[in-house]
Amino acid sequence: TLFLQELRLAFDAYKEGMLITAAVVGTESINKFYEATEVAKYVDYLNVMTYDCNYSSKASHHTAPKDTIWSTESAILNWLAKGVDSKKIVIGAAFYGKIFTLSTPVSNPKDSLGKNASNVKTIQYTEIYNSYMNNPDYNEYLDATFNKEMRVLSGIY
Repeated sequence: TLFLQELRLAFDAYKEGMLITAAVVGTESINKFYEATEVAKYVDYLNVMTYDCNYSSKASHHTAPKDTIWSTESAILNWLAKGVDSKKIVIGAAFYGKIFTLSTPVSNPKDSLGKNASNVKTIQYTEIYNSYMNNPDYNEYLDATFNKEMRVLSGIY
């Protein structure tokens, strides 16, 4: 917080209108890492990281939209609950995907989420778009856990 305060003073003295932004976690442990209301005084925007919050060994969404403590919705609500102005909050979203290799295969790909995974591979958005989205060898399934907002792709990897 003191660093941001000094930075704000230095920026404002140097040139009016310079932006200070910070990438921050959105989990319930905000107070463990930040003095949220103080930090918000000195930054123009808080880029709330809403991705890769689940580090378990289970297949999961790396950017869950809602309904979990690791979700985008929870992350934003956590900062709002600290009194941070919503106009300062920017959602930091992932533009990549995760491929999980399940420890035990499932017969129905819809049942993949929450299962133990032995390997996780990160793939870039261009690879998702070029290799999976228009590939007839892959099937798309709606994930009812998130009210059909997320999609699960399955196929031969």
